[in-house]
Amino acid sequence: MKFLKRHWPLLTVVLISLLPLTALIKPGIYWAHDSESHLVRVAAFYQSLKEGNIIPRWAGDLNAGYGHPVLMFLYPLPSYFASLIHFLGFSFAGSIKLLLGLSYLSSGIFMYLWLRRHFSKEAALVGSAVWQLAPYRFVNLYVRNALGEHTAFSFIPLLLLSLHSFVTKPSLRSGVAVSVSLAGLILAHNAVSLMFLPFAALYTLILLWKKSSSTLMLSWQLFLAVVLGFSLSAFFWLPAFFEGKYTLRDIVTDKDEFARHFPTVSQLIVPSWGYGVSYEGQDDDLSFQIGLGQWFMFIAGVVALIQSKKVANTNRLLGLLAVTVFLSSVFLLLDVSTPVWRAFTILKKFQFPWRLLIIPVFASSILAALATTLIRHSRKVIIAILVTLLVQNFNYWKPRGDYLPPEAEIIKDYLGTTDTGESTPIWAVRFQEKQADNILGVVHGAPITYDIIRRESEVHEQTITATVPTQIAENTLYFPGWSVYVNGEKKGIIWTDANWRGVITYPVPEGKSYVKVVFEDTRLRKITNAVTLASLIVVVILLVTPKILMKRNYQT
Repeated sequence: MKFLKRHWPLLTVVLISLLPLTALIKPGIYWAHDSESHLVRVAAFYQSLKEGNIIPRWAGDLNAGYGHPVLMFLYPLPSYFASLIHFLGFSFAGSIKLLLGLSYLSSGIFMYLWLRRHFSKEAALVGSAVWQLAPYRFVNLYVRNALGEHTAFSFIPLLLLSLHSFVTKPSLRSGVAVSVSLAGLILAHNAVSLMFLPFAALYTLILLWKKSSSTLMLSWQLFLAVVLGFSLSAFFWLPAFFEGKYTLRDIVTDKDEFARHFPTVSQLIVPSWGYGVSYEGQDDDLSFQIGLGQWFMFIAGVVALIQSKKVANTNRLLGLLAVTVFLSSVFLLLDVSTPVWRAFTILKKFQFPWRLLIIPVFASSILAALATTLIRHSRKVIIAILVTLLVQNFNYWKPRGDYLPPEAEIIKDYLGTTDTGESTPIWAVRFQEKQADNILGVVHGAPITYDIIRRESEVHEQTITATVPTQIAENTLYFPGWSVYVNGEKKGIIWTDANWRGVITYPVPEGKSYVKVVFEDTRLRKITNAVTLASLIVVVILLVTPKILMKRNYQT
């Protein structure tokens, strides 16, 4: 009873976080915009892991069997998590749904723990409820199945919690927590990390401003922790950034495609729901509402900042930052901000302006906690707020209703790339229309016979018998890193043949040849892999060092 009395706000956060997840219990994977893509992507990722590739980069069975570098450019952390769950015995569909549920639950818990560093238990409860029970959270969960974004929402409050812990009570472990949570955010969803890193930076300045001494040394230590976080995730974001020039990534940011997806003011305010997609104009079948409860809490927070003098300086600055972030994000959600989107092309990386909906939701949760601290008889008010939020979102806690075919059937029949083709090499066809008739083909020369020895995601081994010197088509897309060895000798690859567009072709001599086609790491990938490995070693050392020092002190 003492435990319940002491921790009832946190337990309430857990309860209200579990309620919207009941629809995940049903077997199979429900229809949503990205359900099929995530299922196939995780399966390809797991298959590559199973074959011994610690960092899966090539999806060998996708793109009608021609393979695809999509795994290099799409946030890997959700796939690692889902693969681990699958390894433990769950189906791929079950693994994805369990990850969705755990991410949603942990995001509420971490938000509560972070807000608790600034506000009372009751205020942290209300702020967490506003964060969890926002319509856009259920758009991502049940309409889009946005696995990466959904996972990233756990790391946003975790990063802020780690920053607070490090600045207020610096230690090796809290520094490692900053590094790991930052790396987790980047690896969970690169676009979401771009959205929230500016807020994290400004929040850190507020915390440092509160410190009366040693800020220079602390700032230097924090800088090193941040560098370590970027280094931990370097294996992903550096190759994705620099080797993206070989792909069709500009189709996402080309021209003003983003301008077709601005919500209107009424769509941000008026409750609506749908399971369709975003269209130009107001005929969207997708909800863009921020949430009436979230709007109310924004207003309540502003009033609290204006009228009350009891707000602590740090919390007042945090509230002002939240108001600024809320208004700025709403501005960027509207078409009036088009010149800004054109001027700052990094915004186009978000693809759809309405992806920024999570920012006002986040800001409103801070303002909700701020306003709650100033309310008398708060227990009754808190219950009223929670009931209102639950009623507001109750009808959004379910998918459309139809379920996809068995996952084995989906994985077998899927011919796509799991993205919109932006990861396709610039020299290849954006989407292969059909599977190749054979694993190997002949570009020029005589017909061949061949035996497949090994056919994995990143390694192909076969023997080829040719009656004359022959140019072979591997029927695998070329991308930097693919190498061909014929009888142990490295051969040059041609991928520009007009009749075999973007496909690996190579010569074999007359007679029987042993051929190994392998996807190797480029110099950049080798360097970034080494950076990540070195960073992991540093993390282990930093975590072990305090224990060693404590043990030595105890023995002396």
